[in-house]
Amino acid sequence: FATNRLGIFNQGYQNVAVSKSGEILVVWLSRTADGNHTGMWAQWFSPQGEPIGGNLLLRSSDAQYYYPLVASGAHGGVLVLWSETRQTQEADWSVLIGGELLPDGSWSLPPRYLTSLGGLGVRFASPLPQGGYAITLLGFRPNRTEDRTFLVLVDKDLKVIRGPSRVHATPRSIQEVGGLAVSPSGEFL
Repeated sequence: FATNRLGIFNQGYQNVAVSKSGEILVVWLSRTADGNHTGMWAQWFSPQGEPIGGNLLLRSSDAQYYYPLVASGAHGGVLVLWSETRQTQEADWSVLIGGELLPDGSWSLPPRYLTSLGGLGVRFASPLPQGGYAITLLGFRPNRTEDRTFLVLVDKDLKVIRGPSRVHATPRSIQEVGGLAVSPSGEFL
């Protein structure tokens, strides 16, 4: 059965996860209704496959989004991770952003900055036995000759326990490089 009502633009990078109480979240990328921006969309379903509410536009901007990833959340919802890429004069820069979405469409953990890499792609997330998540990322150095896989460990509140907080040294701040305004604790401003 169809998961969305947005059939006029290309769609891709679909992903699915189940909350602890059995609700199903499908996340995908598509253009926004005006066709001018990339949008990351979501739709919740009951354990029986009935839609819960309508399609949710989780994020939209002129940045490029890659590989939205979802996993069962620690607070009753579903962990939603994505990388957001922006081009600067220095290079293409990506930031990893994550939050936990509840079936009512609210965030139990609002989206927050986790780390920054060049050419970032989220590959896999798995819950840790003690709470939190293990997340694998693909990133490369600015000269693009050294692709690497990175492991980031975050606690149940998405604070980085171990892993790259930032892979490159640069005179610019994360906020400027990523094109996002974030506080030192990672909250969006």
